[in-house]
Amino acid sequence: MGAASFNGLNELLNNKRALKELLLLEKERRGIERDKLLFVGVANVASYRWCAVKSLLASKRGELSFFSAYLEDRIKYSLELGYVDSVPTSKEKLLDVGDEVTLDDIERLLAKRGELEIIPEPVGTDEAPPMIAGKLLHWSKAERYPTIRWNFPWRGYVVVGVPDGITDSFVYEFKTTGNDFLLRFIKPVAFAQADLYDFFRRGTKRVQVYVREGGRVLTWMDDVASDNAEGTLQRFKRLEEGEEPSPPKKWKCKKCEFRRECMLYQRA
Repeated sequence: MGAASFNGLNELLNNKRALKELLLLEKERRGIERDKLLFVGVANVASYRWCAVKSLLASKRGELSFFSAYLEDRIKYSLELGYVDSVPTSKEKLLDVGDEVTLDDIERLLAKRGELEIIPEPVGTDEAPPMIAGKLLHWSKAERYPTIRWNFPWRGYVVVGVPDGITDSFVYEFKTTGNDFLLRFIKPVAFAQADLYDFFRRGTKRVQVYVREGGRVLTWMDDVASDNAEGTLQRFKRLEEGEEPSPPKKWKCKKCEFRRECMLYQRA
């Protein structure tokens, strides 16, 4: 990618107003109402298995970010693959960039990334905030595989995701949790997320959860469950369309950042 193209793309992706205009234009092009979701993230959809309302609210809050990721990937990959040689200035043409990119192209780009040769350095997490601690543990405990971000269409949604790893035979998902009690609630989310990566056509998932209490890494190897991915997406879509959600365990609400927006919490 030329420096001019790279700079032009970065300028666009950092312009929130321009991104919002492009998002609304893309919804119009696809016949999607302005207030309805079009771009969603795999992790947020999978988190339906933790809390349905949080899954939806996080998706609404993050839609612009997922659209930005979708746009960035389509343009960067198209430049890398030689489908275009510059970033178009026309809004319509900009949104058309990436239509030629296929899953076979994604496979070729993934192969170019190669295996990551990263040796994690020991990191301290005892005094870090929970979110930061989780990221540090992810960096130090997760296995290392190449990966790539891409998207797939599903019934009016564009679902954007990047596995923690992709090998020739499986997709990899890694999560952390505090103890065995919480493991029961995190495991279904991790499995749903790995299953949603079915569009990478691997057929097998490798899921790991690091349990901080005891310092154990638990590992599961299993077939990708397309029905679990489909079921999670269907439930998420019905929720957005107005279906009454089942309330989560009350203790999940205590530190939830969406409490003030959550209709279930306000009713309690």
